[in-house]
Amino acid sequence: MAHLRCGYACAQLAAGFRIGIATVCRYLREVVVVLAALTPTLTKAMKTIRTKAFVILDGTLLPIDRIAADTPYYSGKHKRHRMNVQVLSDPFGRLL
Repeated sequence: MAHLRCGYACAQLAAGFRIGIATVCRYLREVVVVLAALTPTLTKAMKTIRTKAFVILDGTLLPIDRIAADTPYYSGKHKRHRMNVQVLSDPFGRLL
């Protein structure tokens, strides 16, 4: 979660928690799988949206580690690899 929330590199997390880099990478993959399983489907989110007066759509570009071969993730504007993340929330800030 420290990687997702604060953007710490795997090497920084490995040193901070005194574990191997491979272990950190494995934990990151496991956390992403768990979080993905907890998210509602787009169909369920759309049903929830219909009951709200309005929703908030916000997005950001998150820096990611990619190699040059991954050109779909390269942002020419920012001159580095990034991933576009879009979020829907209700007026109280709860994620949909």
